[in-house]
Amino acid sequence: MAALAAPQGMAFMPGGEFALPFRGDTAEVRMRVAPFYLDTRAVTQAEYGSFLRTHPGYRRSRIKRLFADKAYLGNWKDDATPPVRALNSPVTHVSWYAAKAYCSEAGKRLPTTAEWEWAAQTLPKGMDSAGFKDSILSWYARPTGDVPGGTGSGSENGYGIRDLFGLVWEWTSDFDAFGFTGFNQRGVGDSGAFCGSGSTRATKDADYATYMRWAFRLSLRPDYTVSSLGFRCARHRDEKGF
Repeated sequence: MAALAAPQGMAFMPGGEFALPFRGDTAEVRMRVAPFYLDTRAVTQAEYGSFLRTHPGYRRSRIKRLFADKAYLGNWKDDATPPVRALNSPVTHVSWYAAKAYCSEAGKRLPTTAEWEWAAQTLPKGMDSAGFKDSILSWYARPTGDVPGGTGSGSENGYGIRDLFGLVWEWTSDFDAFGFTGFNQRGVGDSGAFCGSGSTRATKDADYATYMRWAFRLSLRPDYTVSSLGFRCARHRDEKGF
């Protein structure tokens, strides 16, 4: 399907349905995703710096500990100086609260986990499914840390979205909503969601990269900041198609 017109810097993702990588009590869990727009690349250090100039409450020296741990923007020299020669690299060391605020200010929002995973299923141009999975595993196997690569420098999927893999992990709006049994961390579901027995409900036994991704999300808290965790924004598609 050809990509439709989208707001500047975003790509249109048609809706669809896909199976989560774990079962419910007796059957696979399928999720429906409505059409939406997704940023074609992750938010950069320079873009986040612009946000801080107009939202001083999110500067490193002023943000409340409730909204970010002590490593927040720990790779910046000071409140206004991101890493040298890294203005076009994805911003990292940013909490969920801060990423959410950035997207809201831009008239957008963080993508849901379902939306992010739906976009991530689209193969990069010129790559088959096996090669795609191998490339993801290879990236996951590398040591993490501050990311030197610029946004837009990696692979592009069939809808023009770049670097869903290969540069940084990314926040989603409901990152803590799913255990491996399809239930959330807020007390709903059974005890198998958070221990080894949860693996018995896996539906993609050999898709190690997928389970690494879901497990990483479940390890997070909204105030956490990580050297390899950034974000991009999404938008609903309104009744006029924009």
